[in-house]
Amino acid sequence: MPVSGTMIAGLIVLKRSADDGLVAQLTQQLRQLIASGRLGKGSALPSSRRLAADLGVSRNTVTFAFEQLVAEGYLDMSHGRRAIVVLAGDERFAAPRSSPARARPTKPRLSPWALRLRQTDWPMSYQAPLRPLRPGHTDAREFPNEVWARCLRRSAVRAARREFGLINRPRLREALMHYLAISRGVRAAADQIMILPSAQAALTLIAATVIARAAPV
Repeated sequence: MPVSGTMIAGLIVLKRSADDGLVAQLTQQLRQLIASGRLGKGSALPSSRRLAADLGVSRNTVTFAFEQLVAEGYLDMSHGRRAIVVLAGDERFAAPRSSPARARPTKPRLSPWALRLRQTDWPMSYQAPLRPLRPGHTDAREFPNEVWARCLRRSAVRAARREFGLINRPRLREALMHYLAISRGVRAAADQIMILPSAQAALTLIAATVIARAAPV
């Protein structure tokens, strides 16, 4: 039995907790009403403002659903008029005409530069130096491997010739003093800096210095 536009809200049930959004639910239910013949051809739907108020949704929800059904050919919504059903339930869209068979596209003709790519190792090398595209990461190919290897060999030779001394060397503490003053704003003397093997060792030393054994903390 066809229904009037004023009865549409009573046939639509929207669930806000459903996976499909309100627009998709409203569009699907209106489409089913038209396909089943409940909304006959020529029926006028309520205005978007009225239907939104009856359903308790925003006007945009109804407007988007109407626009989708207009695009599918179920509704016609001229400027200044309410949406009208233009497709009966037993009507079907005409099948699109089959397009004439097209000639099989040929492969594009490659340029000499593209043809030479097959003989190029990947990644390709260019005359201009490559710049890294990731912030904070440099091009590994720009690293001075030969200089680094010479420094490692020189350090290994010197380490083998001498015994390891104390880790709190004066020159290292002075270097740390200047670094902390510039980068962290820490004002300290070189003899106030202690170098420990780990953060846990530093916490243990601090605790042993200011906390007595078995004292509550």
